[in-house]
Amino acid sequence: MKNSKSKSDMKKNGQSIIIIAIIALITIFGAKYFPDLFDAGSTRTGKVLMEGTIEVHFIDVGQGDSTLIVMPDNKYILIDAGTNKSEKALKRYLDSQSVKDIEYAIFTHPHEDHIGGADMVVDTYNVKNVILPDMTHDTVTFERMINAIDKNNVNMIIAESGDVYTVGEVSFKILAPINNSYKNLNDWSVVVRLDYGGTSFMFTGDAEKLVEKEMLNKFPKSEFTCDVLKVGHHGSTTSTSADFLNAVAPIAAVIFCETGNSYGHPHKEIVDLLNDAGVLIYRTDKLGDIVFVADGMNVSVLE
Repeated sequence: MKNSKSKSDMKKNGQSIIIIAIIALITIFGAKYFPDLFDAGSTRTGKVLMEGTIEVHFIDVGQGDSTLIVMPDNKYILIDAGTNKSEKALKRYLDSQSVKDIEYAIFTHPHEDHIGGADMVVDTYNVKNVILPDMTHDTVTFERMINAIDKNNVNMIIAESGDVYTVGEVSFKILAPINNSYKNLNDWSVVVRLDYGGTSFMFTGDAEKLVEKEMLNKFPKSEFTCDVLKVGHHGSTTSTSADFLNAVAPIAAVIFCETGNSYGHPHKEIVDLLNDAGVLIYRTDKLGDIVFVADGMNVSVLE
């Protein structure tokens, strides 16, 4: 009986070893091929069908940026405000969407093509919060924006990397700027990753490759994977490094640019990079206003 029991124990021990080995192999395989699932710091919850939808409007403001996020409860987030020249067109578009209150207006950096209509936005609509990078700029456009913020007593928030904000079921996280010593104004851009259920959008302002590298070094991969990427700096070669694009791994990419612009945006190298990665490209110079709809599981484009 003693020998029989010993053999039984050995059999059980052998089975346990096999089970442990299988679990270890599954863990190694999963960590290699599905890293987000094994990332303790991940903020992604997987694809989750929400009760309503959000709309992300990439507004054609010529050679500039402006994006409006429309939420199910008629709340709005605005990221950038186009050029001085496009101010009237931006107002017409916001009015067409029945915008009255703006929960957050994020003005990514002080270049005119991103804040040209900022003073109009703050003067015209009930802007509750403005998010800005911690720097100033000696231009009339910048001064008009700051004066409008002060005059209307808008709560001004300095962008801090890692901060998270929520509006209803939508949340957005500030990834950059990361330090306070940038020499290039573009690198001060407030970079935002916005989530709704399991769908995500990445807004990069004009952040260049230096900042992309800083973000990749600071945050886990799970902070980057998104459905839609707003391509940095209008598709210039100064932004959208291969490493950053691989981390974001978008299904679609949007490029803000104007037909026949003097900068040659978007640059062929970036278009080729996106095409080679199998990313669907949407350009305001070719399509005008571009609207995406997200329900927490899927993202589609309104025709």
